[in-house]
Amino acid sequence: MGPKCQQSMLNRVAIRSGISKMFKWNMHKIRMYNALLSRRLSGTNQSLVDCKEFQKFKLKQVKMQCDDGLPVYLKRGIPDKIVFYLISGSVIINTILSLYVLIQGGE
Repeated sequence: MGPKCQQSMLNRVAIRSGISKMFKWNMHKIRMYNALLSRRLSGTNQSLVDCKEFQKFKLKQVKMQCDDGLPVYLKRGIPDKIVFYLISGSVIINTILSLYVLIQGGE
C-alpha cells in the first residue's frame, strides 16, 4: 500500500470515529431524556385524566376527529381559512409570475 492509500484509510477511520462519537453522544442524550421522562411520569401522584393540558388535548382530538365534512386543514375555523387562502393565493400568484418570467425570457 502506498502512502496515498494509507492516508485515505486514516481519513476514513477519523471520519468514522467522529460519526460514532456523535452517534454515541446523541444516543446518550436520548437515553437521558427517556429516563427523565419515565421518572416524571411514574413519579407523579396525579393521573393524566386530571391534568388540564391532557384535557385540552383530548378536546382538540375530539374536535379534529369529528365527522363534520370539513377537511383537516380547515377544522380550526377562521384562522385556518385565512392561512389556507393566503397560501393558495401566494401559490397562484407565484405560478403566474414564474410563467411570465419564462415567457419573457424566451423572447
